[in-house]
Amino acid sequence: MLIALLVPVLLQPRVAAPKPAWTGDFTITMKGSGTIDQRTSTGVNQQVTWKVDRVARGRIVLDRSFKGGGIAGTPNTRDTLRYETWIADSKQPIEMQVSDSGTYFGPIVTPKNITLDVARYSCPAKEAKDPKGQVRSSILQFDFEQGTYAWEAPRFFSRCDVSYLRTPKRGPAEWMAKAPFDLESGPVELEFEMVHKMNPLDEWRVMKGTFAKGGTEVVLSRSFVFEWMHPIAGRKAPVNVDLQLVLRRSN
Repeated sequence: MLIALLVPVLLQPRVAAPKPAWTGDFTITMKGSGTIDQRTSTGVNQQVTWKVDRVARGRIVLDRSFKGGGIAGTPNTRDTLRYETWIADSKQPIEMQVSDSGTYFGPIVTPKNITLDVARYSCPAKEAKDPKGQVRSSILQFDFEQGTYAWEAPRFFSRCDVSYLRTPKRGPAEWMAKAPFDLESGPVELEFEMVHKMNPLDEWRVMKGTFAKGGTEVVLSRSFVFEWMHPIAGRKAPVNVDLQLVLRRSN
């Protein structure tokens, strides 16, 4: 009888211990709008408008580690005593919404070829079977010699509807004879990135801070000002960016 009672216990599968990891929930917001009017040296008026409204939410999971550096440009990346690097073992699903629009009115190619460009970006795509986006390629690197961390921002992307329509408005006959045409490669972009059509900063690409060996928390929450990309040189089109993210070590 005792043997019969023990057999079910012995046959129970062992539950694997969770892998060590750095994880944290994030929210990214990117918002900005405005108008730029400028008269060129040739007397032609230019106007740019922009409205950027983007939000992404999800979870960063860095569950694979190795000794040495993992971020490009790091000195002595093979120094296994100095560096420890954590990366994601797989991509993670995220929620990502984009509702952007922008216009440009003015000369293109020559001062006489006047055009109206209208850009629109919307995520997720209306016909997307899976509306979720993805995050991947995140890297968290510790430098124990300097007492610092460096986090290389991952790719945040989703399947999105895109349109960038160019319409000739004024100019020579051969210019006006052109039909409106879309400058985007297609109506749907499979991997529309959170920073698409903006000029992100180096401070966004790699975020740095101090870190004591044995620590279990990395605070990455911070704010930035990006620029909406446009063809009027020397004029700013600011977009406010806010990142909320704290990575914590488990096990």
